[in-house]
Amino acid sequence: MRFKRSLVLGAAVTCLLLEGCRRGPGARDVEGRSLLLAHVHKLASEIGPRPAGSPGDRAAQDYILKKMTETGLQARTEQFDRVLLSPGTEVVVSTANVVGILPGGQVGTILVGTHHDSRNAACPGASDDASGVAVVLEAARILARRSHRHMLVFASFGGEETFGLPGSREFVRRWDGPPIRLAITLDFVGTGRVFVAPFPTSPELWANRLLRQAEREARTGRVSFDPWLTIVPRLVPFDFGADHESFLEKRIPALNLSCQFPDWTYHTSEDQPGRVDGNTLLSARDLVVRMVEGADARGPSTIDTDRGYLPLPLFGYPFFLSEPLLVIAAAAVALLGLATLVRFRRELASLSGIAEGLRGVLVSFPLAALAVSGPFLAEKALRGISKVRHPWYAHPGFHVTGAILALAFTLWLSLYLVRFLRPSTLSGAYLVPAVVLEGATAAACLASGRADLAFPFVAATGAMLLAGWSQYAIRRFALGILGAAPLLSFLSPTTYRMFLELSGVALPRFALELAAMALFLPWFLFLQHLACTPEALYARPGGPLFRPASGLALLFLAASAVSVNALRPSYDEGHRALVAVRERIDLQRRRAEATFSSLETLGPVRLAGLGDRALPDAEQARIRVPFPALDLPGLRVDVESPGGDEVLVRIHGAPQGAPRRISLRFRSGKRLQVESGGTWQSVKEYRRVVFPAGMDLDEVFHFRRGTSEPLVLEADISYDSDLLGLRPQAPFRTFRMESRVRFLKRLL
Repeated sequence: MRFKRSLVLGAAVTCLLLEGCRRGPGARDVEGRSLLLAHVHKLASEIGPRPAGSPGDRAAQDYILKKMTETGLQARTEQFDRVLLSPGTEVVVSTANVVGILPGGQVGTILVGTHHDSRNAACPGASDDASGVAVVLEAARILARRSHRHMLVFASFGGEETFGLPGSREFVRRWDGPPIRLAITLDFVGTGRVFVAPFPTSPELWANRLLRQAEREARTGRVSFDPWLTIVPRLVPFDFGADHESFLEKRIPALNLSCQFPDWTYHTSEDQPGRVDGNTLLSARDLVVRMVEGADARGPSTIDTDRGYLPLPLFGYPFFLSEPLLVIAAAAVALLGLATLVRFRRELASLSGIAEGLRGVLVSFPLAALAVSGPFLAEKALRGISKVRHPWYAHPGFHVTGAILALAFTLWLSLYLVRFLRPSTLSGAYLVPAVVLEGATAAACLASGRADLAFPFVAATGAMLLAGWSQYAIRRFALGILGAAPLLSFLSPTTYRMFLELSGVALPRFALELAAMALFLPWFLFLQHLACTPEALYARPGGPLFRPASGLALLFLAASAVSVNALRPSYDEGHRALVAVRERIDLQRRRAEATFSSLETLGPVRLAGLGDRALPDAEQARIRVPFPALDLPGLRVDVESPGGDEVLVRIHGAPQGAPRRISLRFRSGKRLQVESGGTWQSVKEYRRVVFPAGMDLDEVFHFRRGTSEPLVLEADISYDSDLLGLRPQAPFRTFRMESRVRFLKRLL
C-alpha cells in the first residue's frame, strides 16, 4: 500500500515538474494561417522597408485601409506631420494612422493596435511589425462577424519607430468617441511564445489574468508566464517602448503583446518574412480575439493593481500569487521554523550537533561545487574548441542535453565520493544547515523588499522544515521535490537568453557558477540528510546506481555529447551573432570614433574600410578613426532679428547621406520662449526631432530671449548606415549600424 501511495505521489510530482500534461494545439486554421502570412509577405516583401514618411510607408497605409474596408470596418486615415510630445519637445514626421471602427454601444471602446512602419530603409520589418498588422487585420475580420457591446477600434499607428510614439499619442489626443476602456497593442508577434511585454514596467496583474483567460479558451500552447518576465523589469529597467505607453500616460488600461525573438533580427535587414512563424501568428490572433471577446462580455477587469505579485506556472496552469499571500507564506514558514526550534531545541543546542553541522558544511561545500561543475566544464571545453563565447547558440537543445548529461556525471561522482568522506551519519547535521542557508536567502530577499524573489526560497525552507517532522524517508524525499518545484519555474534558458540579449547587461565573471553553487548547496545538504535516514543507512549501500560502471556510463554519454556538440557549428545562417556598431563624428573637435559591442567575441571581425584591421578578442571595443573627408552636415542656418528680443531661425538644406533623424536642440542662458501653435511657451530648452524621409530640410523657429543671453544650437544627425566606411565583416555576424554627426553653433 505504501508503495502504491508513493507511486501516485511520484507521478503527481513528475506532472508538477513537467508543468502538467499540456494539450497541444489541435487542428489549426490552415486558411487563417495562410492569410496571416500573406499580409506579412505583402508588407515586408512586396512593399518592403517602410520608414515613416517614405513611399513604402504610404503604400502600407493604403494596403491596410483597403483590407479594413473589405472587412466591413468604417476605415479612415488620420494624417499628421507634427506632434508636440511635451512643452519643450516636438517631433516632425509626415505619416498617418489607419483606423477601422466596428460601431457598438456607448458603454465604451476596446482598441487593438499595432504599427506599420519599419525602422529604416534597409529593414523589411517582417516581425517588427508586419506580424502585428497581420494579426490586427485578421482579428478584425473575425470580430466583424460577431456581436459585441463595445465599440471596437482597430488601429495601425504611424511613426512608432521614430521618436516618442507620435502616431499613438496623436490618436489618443484626437479621439472623441466613447471612452477607451482597454487598449491592446501588438509589437513583434512573429516568433516564439506570446507574453505581456515587460516594459515600460512589469506586466500588470490584470493584464496577465486577461491573457491567462484567453489562453484557457484558445489553448494555443504558445503563451509564456515566466516569472522572470515579471521580476526582471522590477530590478532592471529596459530601454524599449511600444504604443501602449501612450494610453498608459492618459491612465487608460493598456497592455502590449510581444514574443521571444532573436536580437540579431531586431531592427536589421535580417527581419525577413521567411523568419516569421505562421503558428505564432495564428496563436496571437486567437489570443487577441479571445481577449477582446472576454473584455467585451465581462467588461475590462483592471482593478488588480498588485505590483508585487508572482506568476508561477504549475500543472500547465499559471497561478498568480499576490504580494500579501507571499508575505503570509513567509510568515507561516517563519512560525514553522519557530515551532521546529522549540520542538528540537535540545538537539539544536547541542555543541556536538553544531560541530557535526559545521563539519558537514565544510565537507559538502567542495563536493557540491563538484556536483554543479559539469555543465560549466562542458561549456568551457566547447569554448576552447570552437573559439567562441556561446558555442550553444545555433543548437541550444543539443547543448542542454549535453549539459544535463555532464551534470548527471559530476553529480554522480560527488555523491559517490561523499559516501567515503561523509563526516557524520546524523541526518540533522545536514538538514539544519540546509534550512539555515535557504532561510537566510529568503530573509535577505524579504529584507530588500523582494517577496517575489524570496518565494522559491521560502517554499524550499518550508518543505525542508516539514521533512524534519516526518518519520519516513519517502515522505521527506517527496517534500523535497515539492519544495524545489517553485525554483524550477525560474530556470528558463530561453528567457535568460532573451533578457541577456535585450538588456545589454554583462554578467560578472563566474556569476553563473557562483549562483548555481549558492542554489545547489542547500539541496546537496538535503540529499545528505536523506542519505543518513535510517531507511537509507540500513538499505543496501548505494545499489546499482553507485557502482563504478554507472559512473563510467554517464561519463561516456557526457563525453559523447560534448564531442557531438563540438562538431556542430556554433553559428549558421539561421543563427547569427549581433554586433552593434556606433559611429560618432564630432565636427567641433574634428574627431571620429567607433564602438563595437556584442555578446560574442569580436575577434573574427575585420574592418575592410581600414585595410582589414582586426578587432580585439573581446566583447566590446572602441577605436579612433581618421576624421572623414565628408561634406557635413550640409545644412544652412539663417538667423534674423525682427525686433526686440525676438529671433527667427531657419535651418534648411539637404544633409549628406539621407539621414534617418535630425535632432535640433536650442538652449539659452535662462528660460527660452518659443512659439508653438500660435502661442508662446516658456521652456528651459527646445528640441525638434525631424525625420526627413529623403526630403530636404526646411524648419523655421521663432524665439524670444533676453538680449544678453546667448542662443546655442546643438544638432545631432543620425544615420542607420556606415557613414565612416568601416565596412565590418565576419562570418555569421549581423551588424546593426548607427552613425551620429554632432555639431554646436552659437547663433547669437
